[in-house]
Amino acid sequence: MTDSGSVDDSAWTARRIRASWSSVLLAIGSIVAVVLAFGLVGRASQPIGWALASATTAMIVTPVVGLLSRWAPRAVAILLTVIAGIAIVASVGVGLVLEIQDQLDELADALPAAAAELQEADGPDGVFDQIGLESLVEDLVDQSRERIAPDPIDGAVGTAPAFFVSGILVIFLIVWGPRMYDGLCRQIEDRRRREWFQHLATTSVGLTQRYVVGALAVAAVTGVAGAGLAWWADLPTPLVLGAVLGAAGVVPYVGVLVGGVPLLLLSAASEPATTTGLLALAVVGLQAASTVATRRLIEARSFRVGPAVIVIAALIGSDVYGIGGALVAIVGVILVAAGIDTATDGEPGAADDEQSIDQGGGGRSPLSPGAS
Repeated sequence: MTDSGSVDDSAWTARRIRASWSSVLLAIGSIVAVVLAFGLVGRASQPIGWALASATTAMIVTPVVGLLSRWAPRAVAILLTVIAGIAIVASVGVGLVLEIQDQLDELADALPAAAAELQEADGPDGVFDQIGLESLVEDLVDQSRERIAPDPIDGAVGTAPAFFVSGILVIFLIVWGPRMYDGLCRQIEDRRRREWFQHLATTSVGLTQRYVVGALAVAAVTGVAGAGLAWWADLPTPLVLGAVLGAAGVVPYVGVLVGGVPLLLLSAASEPATTTGLLALAVVGLQAASTVATRRLIEARSFRVGPAVIVIAALIGSDVYGIGGALVAIVGVILVAAGIDTATDGEPGAADDEQSIDQGGGGRSPLSPGAS
């Protein structure tokens, strides 16, 4: 800078950044790798979905195998679990799913018709007409259909290869999962870090197993009760109404109330006000019972998961892979929440030398009997 305050251009030195050919090639290669990765994930969505569903099923079924292993060898326990699962799917699951699919189409037509009838009965200046109840219900039904089975996977769900490959993966994970976990633990050389990782993995999986099994049990009871209420009120598609109520019951504290809306909508359009009022009281009672069961039977034995977390996971999972993706996403987010809850408790104390990996193994695996 000169005495007059002007800037002297000669005092500035121009600097040029020169990129080597290796840096340019590395940047281009990274971009190409990301694009290819996204393309591969998109084209391999079915195998990835099968693998995630198999891992989720194996984690949920493992406590059953561990329970049976108390009275029989582990190989026999796995065989009995697989046979029981195949029998349930073949005898009950397939027939029930086919019946629900048939009733689902009927419900998709009945709900907009019921909404239109209520809107017409309320009058042109009524609340239903102002909010556009009929169009709102039609949009919700269309979105629900797309999320239950998106177009890219609609033809793949229920095929024999999907069940066969997924079943083999489930058996593989149950049999070899503990050894894979032990091998992973042995890669951590530091003893304290290894013990902390074992504590984190085992506790997180155990909490997730207890929460998911308890939530599924509560949802099943809620769904059966909802189907019974629909049958008592002589409403169409009682199985689907019960399934909707049970699936919504997975969301704690508010799920049953939201899942009972289709039930009450159909009742309000076709049944007397007394019947609709009794159904509303029953739905509130189911929600209260579900809340008590969630707090005293599930959260008391595991940990607390907020409803927003489950709703967001279900929306994302269903948008990617339908109803199966929603279930896998819910289990995944519960596992992550359990890991965070476990990690925030702090590191466990140092284990006895006799229990360390150096004295004979990688610790108890999350997929081993009694891990939960």
